[in-house]
Amino acid sequence: MRSAVAAIRLPRWSLTAHDERPDVLTAGVGFIADLPRREAIELLGRRVAALEEWSAEVAREWKPPGAPEEWGHIGEVVRLWVHRAVGGAERTRDPIERLERGAYVIAGEGERSAEVLPEAMGNPYAEHPHDRSRG
Repeated sequence: MRSAVAAIRLPRWSLTAHDERPDVLTAGVGFIADLPRREAIELLGRRVAALEEWSAEVAREWKPPGAPEEWGHIGEVVRLWVHRAVGGAERTRDPIERLERGAYVIAGEGERSAEVLPEAMGNPYAEHPHDRSRG
C-alpha cells in the first residue's frame, strides 16, 4: 500500500502546482479518477487559490509604474503572467464544478470503464499506412 500512496503523490502535487509546464498538469488530470472525489475537488481548489495568489502578487509586486502602454516589453511579460493565471484559474473551476455535480466514476465509487473513445468511434490510430509492415 505504501508504494500506491507514493505513486500518486506526483499527480496530487501536479494538480496544485500553478507554475509548472502544461504536461505536469496533464499528468495530474490523467490520474484524477484515482483520487477520492473530495480530495480531487480540494486539490483543484488549491490550484485555483495558488493561481489567484500568483495573479495578485504579480499585480502587487511586478507591474511597472505608469500606464500599461508605457511598460514596453516588460509590460507584455506581466500581462502574459496575469493572463495565464486568470485563464488557468477559470479553466480549473470547470472540472471542479463537474466533479461537484458527480461527473465521472472515480476512486471508491465503483467500476470505471477502461474505454476512452465513444462506442461508435473507431480507434483513429489503429491502422495507418505507415504502420503496416512492408512485405
